[in-house]
Amino acid sequence: MDNQKRKKLILWCSIGLALIAVAVVTTLLILHKHSGQAEGTDTTTTDSLQQELHDENYNHTFGVSTNRYYILALDNDTALIIIQHIEDNVANGLYYPWIEGSDCISPQPLQITIEKHQSILIIDNKTLTIKEEGDKIPNMMNGKQHSFLDEEEQRHHFSLTPYAAPPYSEIVDNRFSNKRVYKVKVTKDVEYATADGYWTSVVGYQDDSYLKLLREKIKESKQRRELSLTMDIYEPIGDQNQRQDSLLMMESGRPLIVLLHGGAFYVGDKGMEHIAGWSDYFAQQGYICAAVNYRLGFRPLKREIEQAGYDAIDDVKKALRYLIQHQQEYHIDTDRLFLAGTSAGSITALMTAFGKDNDFHITAVANMWGAINNLKILKNSHTDIISFHGTADQLVPYDQGIPFQDINKTIGKRMFSTLYGSASIDRQAKALGYRSELHTFEGGSHGLHENPDHSINYENYNYIQEHIASFFYREMVPQEIKIEQDRNDPRHFYIDNKNITQVLWSVPDGFIIRCSDTDVWVLWPEESPSRRIEVSGRYNNGIGFRRTLTL
Repeated sequence: MDNQKRKKLILWCSIGLALIAVAVVTTLLILHKHSGQAEGTDTTTTDSLQQELHDENYNHTFGVSTNRYYILALDNDTALIIIQHIEDNVANGLYYPWIEGSDCISPQPLQITIEKHQSILIIDNKTLTIKEEGDKIPNMMNGKQHSFLDEEEQRHHFSLTPYAAPPYSEIVDNRFSNKRVYKVKVTKDVEYATADGYWTSVVGYQDDSYLKLLREKIKESKQRRELSLTMDIYEPIGDQNQRQDSLLMMESGRPLIVLLHGGAFYVGDKGMEHIAGWSDYFAQQGYICAAVNYRLGFRPLKREIEQAGYDAIDDVKKALRYLIQHQQEYHIDTDRLFLAGTSAGSITALMTAFGKDNDFHITAVANMWGAINNLKILKNSHTDIISFHGTADQLVPYDQGIPFQDINKTIGKRMFSTLYGSASIDRQAKALGYRSELHTFEGGSHGLHENPDHSINYENYNYIQEHIASFFYREMVPQEIKIEQDRNDPRHFYIDNKNITQVLWSVPDGFIIRCSDTDVWVLWPEESPSRRIEVSGRYNNGIGFRRTLTL
């Protein structure tokens, strides 16, 4: 290579290196400039500006996006504005003033014009001239308060902030509300205790008369023996929001329902179709359910029959203590214990709930054609009751009387004491201030869940389970949330409920101008298609809620 070519090569390399150096220095200066501008900037404002800058409708001349709402504060007045159209140096839109005492905002025309040494703001044909350099308006669109002089040297205060509704997510929680949410895991024959007795299960007796059963089992009732007392446990597994539900379950546990079959303390089993069906149904809603077998059988003597009742009560208490001792294993909330039973199972549930010297408290009882032997025991526990009973029940009296009237009245008086059925229980519970519901089936006989052929009467069966579910839900949510409107301020809505831990507000066709956990202040444009407020959240026990108020 000759010297001439070598010199040209060196010259071009030097020029290239110089250009690269200039580019690097320029880039560093730009980065430094931008980093310097970011220092000391409010984080919220920065985020809003970044969002604005990425908006395809953002206009750099005015510093706003078209078709987006802003909160404008001008001196002592506040309004919502929206810029609908920008052409050259003129922006046109609407101005919605907030009028004290009114929840309706009516639009007024708005125009902003940017000139070389001043800006002109026209609202409803009223003109305000801003005596500043022409680029002042866009610089004021950052949410901070600015001041300026008008053409008459009067000072004004001005701020413009993008309107953003508070975060809202609809909490969907169908647990405990007649919705089947979970799959169910069933653990059969869990032994909760042992005890001396005659037997714990008799199945396949439905077509036999009661007297026939007594005769057939008389030999087995001569000698007591040690029995294994068992239960079937139904656990909810997984749901549409399993992670959230798992967290709530770990915090508070699940409510427990103990279900007890009927059978006159002589026959029956935890696996009977109606008991297994209800156990599965309530477990699908989110309850831990335990279908319990208890001691059955007696010799045909009055004191033996009464002892059979006491044995059943003692067994149910043992079952409850076992479940409470294993509350961590089954994730049980021991503050929410429920009992439900049919016939003798209901008698046992009621006598257990209202018995003396319990080391647990029963929240509520579902009494299905059951009774108690003394109304005074209801004073022992503030436990709420939902009852179902037929007026023509000859086995267990609807109001009060001797049981087994369909067998023989003389034998009934000799063998059984007076019982107080659902009507008597309901009157006394209400007199004591308890929450009590009585569902009377006019002309209904014993076993309302069954047809004469002992198949399930699904009309009654479903009616009963749905009303139990609603009654028990009220026990866990004693005061459901309600959106109220302030009589003195139509913009103010609130929830008067101390049992909530999370509240989220939404006004789909309006604006939330301020809100707290339990209060919200709203405005609706005059042209809004509807006025609707939505609220979603959770009660203190983790149960979610959703409500809508339409005006």
